[in-house]
Amino acid sequence: MTFNAPQESDVSLHSSTLVHEVFTPVEVLQQQFEDEIGTSRRRKMFHWLGSEAPPAYTDDPEEAIVLVMCLGTLQATFDHACEMMEKHFPAFHRWGGLLSDDEHLQLLINERFEPWSLQWQRIKLDTYLNESPNDVRVGQRLPGIGSIFVPVQHPERIRRINSSTRPALWMSGLSCRSPIERSSRSSAMAHKTNMHRTPNITFNRLKNRVELGASWSADSEPGFAVPILVDGVRP
Repeated sequence: MTFNAPQESDVSLHSSTLVHEVFTPVEVLQQQFEDEIGTSRRRKMFHWLGSEAPPAYTDDPEEAIVLVMCLGTLQATFDHACEMMEKHFPAFHRWGGLLSDDEHLQLLINERFEPWSLQWQRIKLDTYLNESPNDVRVGQRLPGIGSIFVPVQHPERIRRINSSTRPALWMSGLSCRSPIERSSRSSAMAHKTNMHRTPNITFNRLKNRVELGASWSADSEPGFAVPILVDGVRP
């Protein structure tokens, strides 16, 4: 199923309109959703997890509010989010090894995908700076697929990525592997081929482009944070 892209006037907001200079206001997120869903027939396909009323922003400059919109499958949701990123960022690069089918991209074992669902989430973006996803995941409430919507709904936050106050982001609720690693017979990487990567997103200032990639989950990356879920209803 194809959904409409938000209008350019909706996503290109002046910095004075943005919350904490980087986050899209909640009322704009709601309007973007209305524009994207369009018809009442499409709206009836979705159900809400938790309240339809959005949470409010806090004084924390790194707490993002996202509207998680799950389509029929994890793959469809991930690919749709990537299509939206391409519209927001003229210079967008998705690593060729980051595939989205079931054999190459999954939610973590304790995460659940709820098809055709809507959910408001508040995600703390700057937690666990310079730590690996594996060192953080145990005991933390992760945003699941929600982190893929941060660059979609808050593109200015991605453009402002730096090494400290606005870190690059691990998509901590997801795990993946590349097709090259899966077919490799190299013993050096044999222990890293079973969904041992985590997708991540950063802004490459040298090339002036947004980059969606994946690195080893056991490794830390300088300037990368592991976001966690502050509140929200889990399916």
